[in-house]
Amino acid sequence: CTCGPSQDVGAAPAAAVAPGAAAAAPQPMTNESLSGLFERIQQVKDKKNIDINLNSGEVTLLKQLEFKTRLWKSAADHDDPSAEFKERAAVDDILRDVKDIWTLFKAPMTICGHTKKASRGEDAGMHKWLEKLASHRATKVMQELERLGIPGSDLQAVTEVGNGSANVSFNLDVFKGR
Repeated sequence: CTCGPSQDVGAAPAAAVAPGAAAAAPQPMTNESLSGLFERIQQVKDKKNIDINLNSGEVTLLKQLEFKTRLWKSAADHDDPSAEFKERAAVDDILRDVKDIWTLFKAPMTICGHTKKASRGEDAGMHKWLEKLASHRATKVMQELERLGIPGSDLQAVTEVGNGSANVSFNLDVFKGR
């Protein structure tokens, strides 16, 4: 995710290793296992829901996770900044692909909720509302990924207000995989 200064909105505590237990040593990859990894990545990418940059770990959504519209008209007139998906089946399809990529690396993932910039002249109330909206969307996606089987200890939700778009992005730390 390209989140700059952001607000951490949720991360589950890291799983503890039992006292006296050694963490499993990573197994070296063979040419065959590496070839299989790239083949499985390509199979997910061929669905055209997501792309992954293996240099940075950034997972790019080729199809956006669409949320129901929430509007701010004024401090006295605005929708609740809740997160609700427009079309559940489409979201599930995209998030299953995100989960499939995570499964290949089993690495920490950051989910970044983005919102547009507050309009000029708007009060601080709108900025806080946008921050809550981004937070709720990132948290909703995090909860859905947990439902699909990604441990909460591998997920972190953050927000970024003012990047010009209302969406969610992902970064998978492919270099910290297990």
